[in-house]
Amino acid sequence: MSIEPSQARTVIIRSPIPPKPAPVTLSPKMTHDDDAKLIRERARRTWGFTSARASGSDANEKRSAAAKQRCDALARQIMAMLASGPASSAEIREATRETENLVAKALRQLRGQGLVRSVRRGHTAVWVIIDGRD
Repeated sequence: MSIEPSQARTVIIRSPIPPKPAPVTLSPKMTHDDDAKLIRERARRTWGFTSARASGSDANEKRSAAAKQRCDALARQIMAMLASGPASSAEIREATRETENLVAKALRQLRGQGLVRSVRRGHTAVWVIIDGRD
């Protein structure tokens, strides 16, 4: 049985609308200045700053110096490894257990100083120490 459009009726079911809840006003537990102070203290603890003086450019210089020392130490380690024979970047990375970025940076540094060069062997490149006989 089908209903003709002229016979269709819209049925409205009225249900009571619940009242709106009372608005809630949030009050801060601490002032803006106290909150900012707390955030600064957490940042100092997270980044290893023990005082306000150690933040900013001084801390950046310390991190940069530490990163340079790490890269220089890795470059010395790579030179010692390449003294025994050529090695690919992957082999160097596995032997030193350093990140790909740090190994690449150390190799760029050594290449820039004219100490090493890369030689293609098939699909891979191996790094060799440059001797004065080339």
